[in-house]
Amino acid sequence: GTHPAPLNAITGEGVGAHQTHGAHSPHKGHASVASSRSSCLPAFTKMFSSKRANQAALLTGSCCASHPDKSRSEDVLVISTCCGMTLMGVLDGVGEWTERGVDASLYPRKLENFLKDEFTSWAQVYARKSDVVPPKGDTQPLRDILVRAHRRLQKLELRGSTTACLAMLLPNRQLHVLNLGDSGLRVVRDGVQIFETESQRVSFNAPKQLGYDVGEEGSYDSPQDSSYNVITLQSRDAILIASDGLWDNVWDKEWQEDIVKVF
Repeated sequence: GTHPAPLNAITGEGVGAHQTHGAHSPHKGHASVASSRSSCLPAFTKMFSSKRANQAALLTGSCCASHPDKSRSEDVLVISTCCGMTLMGVLDGVGEWTERGVDASLYPRKLENFLKDEFTSWAQVYARKSDVVPPKGDTQPLRDILVRAHRRLQKLELRGSTTACLAMLLPNRQLHVLNLGDSGLRVVRDGVQIFETESQRVSFNAPKQLGYDVGEEGSYDSPQDSSYNVITLQSRDAILIASDGLWDNVWDKEWQEDIVKVF
């Protein structure tokens, strides 16, 4: 069948700047969901589209690479679709937990599972109630999804913590964006950046983060501390979600030029 021109999502811990821009000194690995074959962004790995011809089709790709000194990445990419809606994002696990004998990737991976589960449940209810806007009074559904997922994770009493940058595209082209920590999201339209999330840090190299409260080791931040924005997208808008490993190592001009080449 026919589909409208696709919206393009670029999310996720991705190819480190040290692999593509040798002049930069890499600080860490990073995650990004990308839809590019250029030097900075990886090629498409998945394609998601809505099933209704009058809705936006979303094309997403992802890439995740760990720091060369680490055996595996602590970061997790979140991509899930249900009822013509898409959830995507980056969970950047806090690597310092490894110094305390904790697998730093376990906490964000468990959160990813709960997020997908809660998103699917919400999307199924949404699809039954409305084809146009979120149900009345449901103004920040993505935050509600994170609250429920985080509550389930806390019951496991799992040591660890993670930042969270999430986005959810609804059939009416509304993009709900939530950010807690120093990962981030950018929206590019016709080669021009029209939106970016603000980085949230408590102090240098100490981003806000979700984690199990275990005394001085734990995090007291909650989903309520996250920023929340709603953007109305247009066809061929590009979305880039990445951990701070990208933003700290690649100049804005570089990734913006790569996006223009692709789209």
